[in-house]
Amino acid sequence: MKWYSPFNPFAYWRKYKQIRQDLQESRRARLEQMVFEQYELERPGLLARQEAIFTALGLDYQAAQARVQRVLRKSGELRHICAEFDNNMFSEHWVLFAAMKPEKVRRVLELGTFNGEFTRFLSILFPDAEIVTMDLPDDDPVFIGSYCRDDDERRRRFLAHREKMLARPNIKFVQKNTFFLPSLQLGTFDCIWVDACHEYPDVAWDICNAWHCCNVDGWIACDDIYLSDTPAGGNTNASRDALLALSRYRICDVHFILKRFSPKFSASPHVRKHVGILRKAV
Repeated sequence: MKWYSPFNPFAYWRKYKQIRQDLQESRRARLEQMVFEQYELERPGLLARQEAIFTALGLDYQAAQARVQRVLRKSGELRHICAEFDNNMFSEHWVLFAAMKPEKVRRVLELGTFNGEFTRFLSILFPDAEIVTMDLPDDDPVFIGSYCRDDDERRRRFLAHREKMLARPNIKFVQKNTFFLPSLQLGTFDCIWVDACHEYPDVAWDICNAWHCCNVDGWIACDDIYLSDTPAGGNTNASRDALLALSRYRICDVHFILKRFSPKFSASPHVRKHVGILRKAV
């Protein structure tokens, strides 16, 4: 047991620091609880608004949710993604794509493959469509430096999992910086999912390229958009500002749906993410 002299000022300083830290953590926990409680009151309205946006876009929200569940049950590799629980990472963009009519989707472009799980979902969702997914080459420094892939063993496991997810006949994997998309002459697409870099200028050229690669009456959806002017975690409003520019110049209307409904990810407006939706009418 350590003995502290009552005349040692450092002992009092350490105790003061501990008490202050405990009070700060207690205050932070109370504030977080208040935010969560307020969110639970707002949640029914947010759900109703989400469904209303789908309806305004001519999409059936409830039917799409059921379709997601059927696809997840059909694929053993995707059963760990469960849309029924509030404490997970499930994103509403899965529901958005499930709401699209399969007979009108012949080609899908995904910018940002990540681990290939959403790519696989798309390939099952649209079995008669070609799914083109695009990401950086494996040896690109930006690719290696993100998502802890600078660890050789983690990168090996990541690449093995992605390869397994992409092993379907209707998936085409292109490893190239999305900046070069126009020069690849991949043709046009009915649906485009923009989920590569979310910072400026990358996201601006991705949205621009997606627009020009999208068929008339086609869909473009963009991930991880913060509507708050002060997004948490050092994130930016680059995606939001790029999309709102399209609306400002009357190029197209832009709609935003909530990305997740779990309190952990959506209770605070500063961490709350959205998915941007565009419909190319001209």
